[in-house]
Parts: sequence; C-alpha cells; structure tokens
Amino acid sequence: IFSHLYVEEVDAVAALGHLVNLSAGEELKEEAAFVVCLRGEAEASLKCDGVAPDVRVISGGFPGGHVGALQLEKHKTADWTISVRAQQSQQACLAVWPCATVENIRRLAKLSDVRHERRSAFLGTADDLEMVSTLRKVTVFRTLCDSQLTSLAAALEIVRVATGGVVFKQGDVANDFFIIRRGSVVITIGDKRIRSCGVGDYIGERALLFSDVRSATVAAEEDSELWRLDRTNFVQIFHGPILDYMKDRIAFQDTRVSLTSLACNRVVGRGGFGVVKMVQHKETKTR
Repeated sequence: IFSHLYVEEVDAVAALGHLVNLSAGEELKEEAAFVVCLRGEAEASLKCDGVAPDVRVISGGFPGGHVGALQLEKHKTADWTISVRAQQSQQACLAVWPCATVENIRRLAKLSDVRHERRSAFLGTADDLEMVSTLRKVTVFRTLCDSQLTSLAAALEIVRVATGGVVFKQGDVANDFFIIRRGSVVITIGDKRIRSCGVGDYIGERALLFSDVRSATVAAEEDSELWRLDRTNFVQIFHGPILDYMKDRIAFQDTRVSLTSLACNRVVGRGGFGVVKMVQHKETKTR
C-alpha cells in the first residue's frame, strides 16, 4: 500500500503514527490499525469482524515485522483492531497507527495509486516503470519530475559485473556515470580501501564534473548490476540543484571531519533512535 508513495507522502504517513516502548510482557494500552515492530519482539493479535483472531509474533528488523497492512489495502471499512504485548523475555519498540488514522492513510495511498496509474500509461512497459520507480528512490534524483526521470531511464544501459570485476581503474579516462542497482562495489585509491557503496548509490561523477581522469579504482564486491549513463546524456540531464548536490558531496568526501570541526545548523528530526542534525564544516562551509 505504501510502495508508490513519494518521500513527502511517506513522511505524512509516518507523522500519523507514534512510537511506543513496551517493557517485557507489557501490553499496548490502545487498539491500533497498523503496527510495525522496530526493535525487540512482540505478540500481535489482529481481530476482524466475523473472523477468528490472527495471532503472530512480529520482530524488529525482519521481513513481516508488521501487522495490519493487508487490511489497510483490502478492507473498505476499518473493521479490525490490533492488540500487542511485548514478549516476556524482552522489551519492544513499536511504531503505532491508531484506528482513527485509517482514512487519512488511505487518502494518501489513493492519491499515489492514481498517480501511479497515470504514470504507467505514460511510460508504457512495466520495465520502464520499474526503472523510473527505482531512480526516484535515489536521493539525488528525488527532485526530478516524471518526464526527466523518463529521459534518464531511457538513456541508461545495464552493465553486469561479476564479483571482483573492475568497473573502472584509477587514472582511466572518464566517460560514464554509474548507478548501483544490485550488489555492492568497493572503492580503492592505490592499495588503500576507501569505502563500499551499495544499492541506490552512484559512482563516477567526480571525473565527469571536473573533466578529470578517474581518481580511484572501483570493483564489484559481489555480483552486481549497474546502470551506466554516458557523458553526453550526463551533461544534458544533470544541471542546477542536482549538480550542486553532487559537488557538495564530493567536497564533503574530501574534507577531514571531526566532531569539533562541525557546527550545528538545525535539528532535522527526533525519533526513538536519537536526534538528526544538519551540520556544517566550520572551515569549508560544507553541509
């Protein structure tokens, strides 16, 4: 039900719920329509009119660690409730959406479904739609409209690299930009390992942005699928805020960072796992 939501719509759905921490054996003191276990384990009982209760254990960090999604998608009325109790052996952290939020969640999902159907008709094939949907999840592309994402998808070429295979070498002439669709790659400079990059990340932009040779070697850590964009299309599609974002990321990678070198600009958000802050390097002004 949430698969077609834009980032701002996911944020809106998240804002309708709240976090609840349960001690071992403690029961949730409200009836909910949708529950996600973020940490620990809990026993959830879904009660639906005319049907025997569905009792299951939901665990944080595991597929299926939620209950109520099917009802949100299939049921026309809010005719179910969920009760939850933490396991006797451990605490549980839950994200809880009360029954009163059902209509608002469905309203957001319905708007997303209508947009998805229109985009499907515009794009044509399921493969094109899947590619555009994947591109939208890449942080740097989230500001692009559907027509721009469609142009980007049409220009991409699929490249498969086996474990240990080299994508490009340090010192090579740069002609391509890569998005990691599956697998992961490792970046090295000389004999030094710099970092790994995984699904949804991108590589190769530095040399294209600054008309330079490759500054590092990139190789597949596992069997990987990359989407390649050539220099011509890179220049045509990427401009404005996207290029600024890429350049800022490169500047950050080149900056030696310690906690004392950072100044807090503002608090972005607070949650059960801590506080997220926007910070800026005191000398370079990189955020």
